[in-house]
Amino acid sequence: PHSPKNKEEQIICDADLDYLGTDSYTEISELLFAEWKCYGFVNSGRDWLEKQIGFLKLHKYYSEFSERERVAKKKETLKQLEAQYSTRF
Repeated sequence: PHSPKNKEEQIICDADLDYLGTDSYTEISELLFAEWKCYGFVNSGRDWLEKQIGFLKLHKYYSEFSERERVAKKKETLKQLEAQYSTRF
């Protein structure tokens, strides 16, 4: 997770990971998974799910906008990933 030091950095962090709280999560995460697999950062779908679940649990939005507009969807995505993990592994 990021460690922004001022408001500008907080906004940049939120913009960078905005997709975590949107309907674009699946599409973007599939592309990221392919990239990570190519570079050997993950070896399987299980690795990927574990990393995504851990990351979503640690991630924090900083701006009022992101808190208001993105957190609920991010929590929903986390629940879906946890359910997927528990049924598959």
